[in-house]
Amino acid sequence: MREETNGRRKFLKGLMGVGVVVAGGTVYRAVDNGVFSVGKGEPFTPWTDWQSASKSGELAIINAAVLAANPHNTQPWIFELRDNAIWLYADTARHLGTMDVYGRELCIGLGCAVENMVQAAPAFGFEATVLLGDTDLTKQTWSGVPMHVATITLTPTGKQEQSELYQAIGHRHTDRGEYQRDTPIDASSVSALTAIANESFPDVSLSLLTTKAKRDAFTQQTVNATRFIAADHQMSSDSFRWFRLSHKEMQAHRDGVYIDTAGLPPAMRAISKIMPTLSEESSNQYWIEGTQRTMESTPMHGLITLNNLYSSKQNIEAGRLWQRIHLWATTQGISMQPVNQTCEVIDRQKQLEQPQTFADDLRALSGKPQSATFAFRAGYPTLTAIPSPRRALKDVVAST
Repeated sequence: MREETNGRRKFLKGLMGVGVVVAGGTVYRAVDNGVFSVGKGEPFTPWTDWQSASKSGELAIINAAVLAANPHNTQPWIFELRDNAIWLYADTARHLGTMDVYGRELCIGLGCAVENMVQAAPAFGFEATVLLGDTDLTKQTWSGVPMHVATITLTPTGKQEQSELYQAIGHRHTDRGEYQRDTPIDASSVSALTAIANESFPDVSLSLLTTKAKRDAFTQQTVNATRFIAADHQMSSDSFRWFRLSHKEMQAHRDGVYIDTAGLPPAMRAISKIMPTLSEESSNQYWIEGTQRTMESTPMHGLITLNNLYSSKQNIEAGRLWQRIHLWATTQGISMQPVNQTCEVIDRQKQLEQPQTFADDLRALSGKPQSATFAFRAGYPTLTAIPSPRRALKDVVAST
């Protein structure tokens, strides 16, 4: 209680410091909109009890899986317990529509969940073996029917081992804030990330953009792609429907994108919560401006490329690589954020039969003939990243 009271006092002083009139209704709205309960409540329990002694075996492994990175925090997964195995399904009802025309991002998110399971299995006495199917994503329909994408076979080993990457699972969060623009990623970290990628999957490659010329070019491409999305009514609508516009809505859905994870400084985050809800148009404008600002603060960008851009298997493997390098970065104090607008526009241009300008630009940046399926930014943080809400196990584990 004392912590919450002190938080309210600091909040009120902050509001007065920036010239906001404090009235009884403002304080009520602040409380009602979760200004004093950031990262608290049932939607965040999976982050705090994922290593709880009350969970063991397959359920403990799934508990680690639900903390994986995923597009727009859609959490597009369903897990089914089988004999000595976990079956992973794509929850196609959580497909992003025109923001992810061919489901590449959905598959990448599923790959992140697979990687967390692979990292978690030894901690609970298992070795995980992954079997992936392969589908041409350009021929896939997103009908809302769950689609089996992976089987994770669990073989008992008789010992429990916790790797450094496993221990990082509960600390890995997407950091959408500004980074320390004058602090480059050191050469040893660049080499380590490259080595992780080279040792992972033969059809998946990593390109790191560290020179100013390439960073500036990618920043402009990403801002242009963000403008493209904002101007495309259907893409904008499909994205905006995953924004949780109030604390109550976030608590109810336990998914989607919420102001707490937008990377704002605490005072700005608090003010945003008590101000009137943004329209889709205003939200898009802030997104464009925020993208410009955060990209310019970033000392390194990265591209994950594939031999076959529309292979479900290769996109799942791309997700495994992304989760792996993000976990490793977490152990090094390096923040990361997906900035996948360019890749999203690539598929939209393909769907609309428009010239593939963004695909060509990314290929030139990567210096590789393969196509980019995923893009990200990396740097040292200026703020502490806040966890995103997660659904409970009972909502993602299929009953048998």
